[in-house]
Amino acid sequence: MIKDLRKAVHLGAVHIISSSLINKILLFSSSVFLVRLMTKEEYGIWSYALNIMNLFLLLRGFGASSGVLQFVSQSSDSKVKKNYLFLGFILLASGDLLAVLAMQIFGMLKLASIYESNLLLQKISFIPLLLSITDLSSSYLRATFKNRVFSYLSVLGSSSMVIFSVLGLYLFHINGLIVFRYIAVTAVAIIALYLIRDSFDFKIIFLSKKEIIKFLKYSVTVSMTNAMSSILLLIDTFLVGLIIKEGATVASYKTATLIPFALNFLPMSIIQFLYPYIAKNNKDLLYVKNNYYKTLKILGLINLSISISLILTADFLFPLIFSSAYKDSIIIYKVLALGYFFAGTFRIPSGNFIASLGNAKVNFYISMISGSFNIILDIWLIKKYGSMGAAIATVSIFILSGAISNGYLLSKFKKIAQ
Repeated sequence: MIKDLRKAVHLGAVHIISSSLINKILLFSSSVFLVRLMTKEEYGIWSYALNIMNLFLLLRGFGASSGVLQFVSQSSDSKVKKNYLFLGFILLASGDLLAVLAMQIFGMLKLASIYESNLLLQKISFIPLLLSITDLSSSYLRATFKNRVFSYLSVLGSSSMVIFSVLGLYLFHINGLIVFRYIAVTAVAIIALYLIRDSFDFKIIFLSKKEIIKFLKYSVTVSMTNAMSSILLLIDTFLVGLIIKEGATVASYKTATLIPFALNFLPMSIIQFLYPYIAKNNKDLLYVKNNYYKTLKILGLINLSISISLILTADFLFPLIFSSAYKDSIIIYKVLALGYFFAGTFRIPSGNFIASLGNAKVNFYISMISGSFNIILDIWLIKKYGSMGAAIATVSIFILSGAISNGYLLSKFKKIAQ
């Protein structure tokens, strides 16, 4: 175990994990500032607009970043790597521009149940396009094992977003928040492109038709899978707003999710480091199995400690961070804190290991099943128990999807001994 940790440190694991930690601290701090600088009603309206935007981005860039990460990691030819990057940019632009158009139409037609969120949605609709440029560049850096550069870019993106958002809101209210966010994401996107400038080779696509189709099928499938998985984190807030139609209720639920959902950075940062290596050696099932079990043991111990700590300190810590105005969020927060254990230990790692094996369709089917149950449970439980019902539905689906994903991996690993 000690030898594995030393090797991971040498390869850049510390940079990835520490940058993820810094990012989450920064983004969480930003959320706290926004909660405190806005009224509860304003924060509910803002949160609902962001939530709708993220729903439109479920097929973000048609999975271009995932495709680049997978296929560039597998390739040993520098020319092929560059062409996968080029293909990724084409796919990204087409997907995100469609999303922007859809958001503009949605806002113009005033379809959001919380009326004031419609105009905000139109104003922020171009931000994801700029973020996607940075994401794709980051995936290329990860796939070429430039973990330190990726980490620095990641921290730069988060810190600039936080500083400019808080400054904009403090000086010029919500419109200032939006304008300053555009400034931050544009600057970081330009820097990201500069960091991968040597990889731009857009003269000829050297990939075969078969390679292009394989890349597109994988990317779109992963995109659809991620979309269904993301519904677990988005649809509850959307349905709380749609069914209850109160900005303050949305604010209370959204605030309860901030810490438990933010903690997903821990399993995700470990997976960010491991993914290129697993993808590169995905034909060696024994290698994949050993690394998966090690990851599961480490995350299980860490996440159990975190969930118990969150629940035990909730009554004191939560109102201290978010103010007494959000005391009604504490019970929901406790339920979601329990859910973090199942999501961070079983759902997130297993899904990513399945994807690294190239089995994107399996994740898609699992996500379809869990996503469908999630919507049904949300509608039923929100009508019956309000926002608490949304929390119960979310945790239930974390358990279900984690169980199915781990069951698939176990069946896959059993073949090694046969």
